[in-house]
Amino acid sequence: MVKKRKDRTELVVLVIAALFVFTFFFLEPTNLGYVIYQDSSYVWDFSNSNDYAYDSNINFTSGEIKLKELLNTTTSTQYTIITVNQALANNVDVTSKVTSKDNDETEINKNQLFKVVFSQNLNNNDKITLTLKKDGTPQAILYICDEGIECESYANYGSIEVIDKENYLEYTITLSGLSNSKNTFNLDSNRNLDLDYIVANSSSAITTTNYSFQSSGEIQTKDLEISNLYSWQMFSKNEVLNSQTIDYYYSTDSGINWNLITNNNLSSADTSTKKIRFKAKLNSNTISTPKLTQLSITYQTSIACTENWTVQYGSCLSNNTKLKYHTDSNSCGTYDNLPSDNNTYIVCQYPSNTTTTNSTSNQTQPNNTTQANQTSNSTSNTTQTTNTTTTSNQTQQNNTNTNQTPNTTTNNPSVSSTSGSSSSGSSEETETPETNVLEVKQQPAEQTPQIESTIPSEGSNIENTQLEENKAKTWASKITGQAINLIKTNEKVKVFLILLVVLAVASSYFIFTRIRTKKRENDKEISPSINSEQENKN
Repeated sequence: MVKKRKDRTELVVLVIAALFVFTFFFLEPTNLGYVIYQDSSYVWDFSNSNDYAYDSNINFTSGEIKLKELLNTTTSTQYTIITVNQALANNVDVTSKVTSKDNDETEINKNQLFKVVFSQNLNNNDKITLTLKKDGTPQAILYICDEGIECESYANYGSIEVIDKENYLEYTITLSGLSNSKNTFNLDSNRNLDLDYIVANSSSAITTTNYSFQSSGEIQTKDLEISNLYSWQMFSKNEVLNSQTIDYYYSTDSGINWNLITNNNLSSADTSTKKIRFKAKLNSNTISTPKLTQLSITYQTSIACTENWTVQYGSCLSNNTKLKYHTDSNSCGTYDNLPSDNNTYIVCQYPSNTTTTNSTSNQTQPNNTTQANQTSNSTSNTTQTTNTTTTSNQTQQNNTNTNQTPNTTTNNPSVSSTSGSSSSGSSEETETPETNVLEVKQQPAEQTPQIESTIPSEGSNIENTQLEENKAKTWASKITGQAINLIKTNEKVKVFLILLVVLAVASSYFIFTRIRTKKRENDKEISPSINSEQENKN
């Protein structure tokens, strides 16, 4: 026995239908065609510093934001070794004995000239260092002065500092009081000395300048306020990072709370305040600076649909009236400015099978009867007309004269009457039966026909049909316009329509599958019965 598989077609269809209904009811409300959404944008180009707030670390130049540059200056003293070109002791050249530390000394005798010539000029604050042999005697006093004179009796250039080393004494003379730079000096001592080495050091100040940048700085815009804001859209910026970083934030409450921008799509940002501002934080490793040249935001605004009512007319009915109604060419779906005469009737000339002629005649009635100007429709044959509008009052009284002015407006129907021979002295006037008559007040010539605000109470089936058709056209136009605007302006409606199509396709598929399955099952049930019948016959 074949186990029959459960048919879950209905369950699948119900699940899809539930998904469809769920999506429909959770769609956000929309204005259903009443509102048009327009895309706009705003750009901050940093052209005017008054439009922004920024801290002292920001360098604001027209059209560019970057971190301020720092100037770091350091000053150091550099010493240059100046060697001896010549040394003369009592005019004897001893240069080779004083140019190196080799324990090969030369003697400086008291009250004798010792001339030293350096390789370049020396200046104040330069130092001359002499290495002397330590001999256990008290420290000698050295003098330095201009060449060719004994220094004891003249001004001494500089001060002396003595450093006692292990095997020798080091005398350092710091020059001062020089009126100009020079390279030749005379050395003098208060006693005899053994000199081993002499050298000079020239000092100079070296200024080193290093450039760096602030580690961070912030700048923010003022509030951008949009009165008819619908939603914020895409945030964008123009930047040159230079291996640095810039963090961006937005605020919808004038900077009280800030939100870090991790996704440039700001469609989920709060729109209740109708405003937004941005902040940029520039970060640097102090070696370089990022640069920012522009910020921008796109947004959508809602523009109310403007009603544009166009007058329309129905066909002229048998009672000489036609329907006047209005349609909105913009299909806004609102009726705030709908004209008050919508769905009212105005007079018209219902087409007739007879040829009518408007004629005005002055007829004189014998026996002092009514004298009147009457407008009549002359026909070659007797015309029986119903639903006519009479425009003259006929008076059948003796000794009464009445002047009547016919209504010459083309929209007013003329009086239909049966006339006899005009050559006879008197004529009988026969009034047309007033069946379903709409009375229209007389109006002067060349005036707009009077509008009747009510539908004829005794209208025929044709009139009612015409009214219903016009109403149907009006509603169809409104619904179509709303549907088109809804699809254009709401992405979720598009999803809704897609789900509707999916539901229809899925339902059709499962229904077809079910029918095919049942057909197969029926075929299987019929086949054994046919075989058993054939076996019984055999």
